[in-house]
Amino acid sequence: MSGPIRDFEPTMSSLEMVDFINADRKERATEEKPFVELRHDSLMAKVSKVLGKVDAQKFSGVYRGGNGQDRPCFYFPKREACLMAMSYSYQLQAKVWDRMVALEAELSRARLSGHRDRLPLHHAALNLVSHTGMLFSAAHKINNAIAGTKHYRDMTLERLDNAIPICERIGDGSATPQDRALLEKGMREVFGEELQLKLNLDDPPEKLE
Repeated sequence: MSGPIRDFEPTMSSLEMVDFINADRKERATEEKPFVELRHDSLMAKVSKVLGKVDAQKFSGVYRGGNGQDRPCFYFPKREACLMAMSYSYQLQAKVWDRMVALEAELSRARLSGHRDRLPLHHAALNLVSHTGMLFSAAHKINNAIAGTKHYRDMTLERLDNAIPICERIGDGSATPQDRALLEKGMREVFGEELQLKLNLDDPPEKLE
């Protein structure tokens, strides 16, 4: 299990750390060096030795055990997770580093986009207005329908990244049948409306009726 978010920084729980260590040990086990399972309480005892007693307390937390009671654990940010992993093996440290980088990327894409991020949508809307003569509000509504949001401010970076190339094609008149189908779906699901814009896939879009 991954830990909670601390100031927009992902964490790895000590429980997940134990899973990583045991998976690494199983992978590298041999007849001469058989697999020995690491217990969570053993890792817990090692945390203060690796991070120091004072610093270790900064990352202490609890989890709900199988009996429904709260039990102690730790939630490590990337630096501390890598320090703990390095105390076992460099191979494990590399795996934990990759895991934390992946969590950071996932968190980043889930964050809401800003005005600067959305500039390509404004350019796409301008192109659509110049081709069709529609109102800017209608063009921005089309962009939102593609992204699956009612308002730009609700658009995550992931939704934005997916929407930009489609909005650009709609804006410059090069929309594909798949783009049109996605737009029609978005208009129905987000706004409860049918698409009024006629997208000619060979010529620039026509004006709204």
